[in-house]
Amino acid sequence: MARQTPQEVYSRGYVWAVASAVGCAVAVPYPETDSVDLILKYEHEPGPYCCPILEVQVKSISTIELKEGNETFSYDLKKKNYDDLRGPYYHAPRLLFVVLVPRLPNEWTLHSEKEFLLRRCGYWVSLRNAPESDNTDTVAVTCRRANVLSPDSLRDIMVRIAGGDIP
Repeated sequence: MARQTPQEVYSRGYVWAVASAVGCAVAVPYPETDSVDLILKYEHEPGPYCCPILEVQVKSISTIELKEGNETFSYDLKKKNYDDLRGPYYHAPRLLFVVLVPRLPNEWTLHSEKEFLLRRCGYWVSLRNAPESDNTDTVAVTCRRANVLSPDSLRDIMVRIAGGDIP
């Protein structure tokens, strides 16, 4: 298993915290699966598809400052991961989660006896059926700031999957 940087661990912890707040079970694929960092299973929503599963690639970035009024930002994703996430041939839907992380690790959290706060924000991106790219190394992925990764948005995604809709 490849050693993860503290920033990668933090970004996965962010996703784990959001998923836990929704009641999702979280698993790490073993053996490691390229382009899938975590597998989320939601057991609370009946629908045509019971217990929906979502596979996610988690990325993080600490060098971006969001500008007031900008509705999007860009993340450079490895071409192989882009192709893996856009392919329609997987049974479980796949999403990209991009977590914005403060530059300094001592700014990642704020805690007291009353609260534990994770700083910055995560966003979700669906690349399903995205166009092929002629790039060979990375593909600039547009992340919509409206797609905040929160307990409510993750619950909505899982309910959509349970209903047969793939984000």
